[in-house]
Amino acid sequence: MELARVMSQYDFDKTLVFVTFAGEEQGLIGATLQATKARKENVVIEAVLNNDIIAPTPAATGASAIPRSACTATRARIRLRSSCRVTPAR
Repeated sequence: MELARVMSQYDFDKTLVFVTFAGEEQGLIGATLQATKARKENVVIEAVLNNDIIAPTPAATGASAIPRSACTATRARIRLRSSCRVTPAR
């Protein structure tokens, strides 16, 4: 959002579109809808910048991610082997 705010102060020859999506791990729903809309409207996309990870990494926060798909036994093994706080992946 900060990049959009700063860049809004300048004039460009082309249109810049800033789009954000949450929870794309659940199936790229927002991104797919945006791409489908662009195709339907014959929008020419010349470049894409995908800043996929914008939050602190688990290592930076002292946490380890446990995959949601992990079974109970696997989760227990991960917790036992981890020396830091373990949280489920979002």
